[in-house]
Amino acid sequence: MNALVNKVEQSGILVIDLAELIPAPKYIRLDLGDFLDGGVVLRERAFRLALKSLAWEEYNGHSVLLCYPKEAIIPRWAFMLVMSYLNPHAKNVVVGTDRDMHRYWTEKVISEVDLLSYRNKRVILKGCTAPHIEENAYALMSNRLIGIVQSLMYGEPCSSVPVYKRKAASA
Repeated sequence: MNALVNKVEQSGILVIDLAELIPAPKYIRLDLGDFLDGGVVLRERAFRLALKSLAWEEYNGHSVLLCYPKEAIIPRWAFMLVMSYLNPHAKNVVVGTDRDMHRYWTEKVISEVDLLSYRNKRVILKGCTAPHIEENAYALMSNRLIGIVQSLMYGEPCSSVPVYKRKAASA
């Protein structure tokens, strides 16, 4: 009886699954609209009092998404003031939307990947694995890998699309 042979494993191709590498971010939302008059206008005195009375300890060690209504009138110093309260507590803060938080998280994780084990290897970025992995993640990871890997492909080991191949050094 013939034993099953894993040809992908024998090929020496390394597979990077961005869905495993980049988990969906976990964070707490802090909506500045909750501190605004009518949800859109900042009144300085009331804003400062509301921030003072907030239980900032609930943000200890968490990532925080600082969001606000698009139609809100919020001066730039207000974000700075909120940061003065969040800084001792939050692990990191992103101002914007859920998508901004996802992008920040993706960039952070990809920038911290140790690429040493991929040097001069054939690598596949596994595709279509999770909805929270955006195109940006593939572009960022490709940018980091190109020039380090021997070749870069997209897809699955059984069906991949060539993306990059290092040119042979001329003698």
